[in-house]
Amino acid sequence: MKSLKFLTAFAIVSAVLLFGCKKEDESIVGNEDNPIDIPFQTVFKEAIPLGTADDFAIIAGAEITNTGSTDITGDMGLSPGSSVGGFPPGNCKGMFHINDSIIN
Repeated sequence: MKSLKFLTAFAIVSAVLLFGCKKEDESIVGNEDNPIDIPFQTVFKEAIPLGTADDFAIIAGAEITNTGSTDITGDMGLSPGSSVGGFPPGNCKGMFHINDSIIN
């Protein structure tokens, strides 16, 4: 009797698994024979006008720290902080603006 109940339960579970699972639509999923093509999109946006910040390479609030022989082309601005370190060995080809009228 136990084996009959087990076989009946096994048959029901097998039927549910075999016939109850729906095959995914290959046109949505894609495969080797039918890959999904994602169109290439190119979006060009206008540059955001930076105004007086245009000449700055670095703008920070607390501190600026350099850890190597970095070449920075442009101004560096720091406000309200006042800690600038690592120059030299770093090289800044611009001006340091630390809490001056340009930054504030």
